Amino acid sequence: MENSIVSEIDFINSFGKFQSNQARKYLEAKELFKYIKNMSEISRILRVPNRTVNEWLCGTKTPVCIKQMNLLKKLNLLPLIISNNSEFFLFLDIFAFVFGDGHLNADLGSIRLCGCKEDLKIIQKKAKEIFGIGCKIQTILASTFFR
Repeated sequence: MENSIVSEIDFINSFGKFQSNQARKYLEAKELFKYIKNMSEISRILRVPNRTVNEWLCGTKTPVCIKQMNLLKKLNLLPLIISNNSEFFLFLDIFAFVFGDGHLNADLGSIRLCGCKEDLKIIQKKAKEIFGIGCKIQTILASTFFR
């Protein structure tokens, strides 16, 4: 894609070796299951424990990388493409805050943005409207955080 910034493969590759390998094998298992219904055989082909393949294919377990990728797809942020839609502009706003006055938590479960309360209220409102994500604003020792 001409305007693509991040593809699904780029996203998977951004995780550590173990996580990205698990994600690839998970996707392979899903693909193989279309043609091979024997989970033990898929387990042998992929060299993944039978229990893991069973959990993946029954939907009880999903690699972290895939969960995050599915969320980004749901939010229309993957593949990430330069566009004029509200999702892309909000992504840029949040990225700018994280890059300058915030951080992404290691578990990828939340971010912290530090800034003017009014600016954070605007992002809070947009996150709810565009992504359906509730956020809270906290004041901690004269700083305002968005979480």
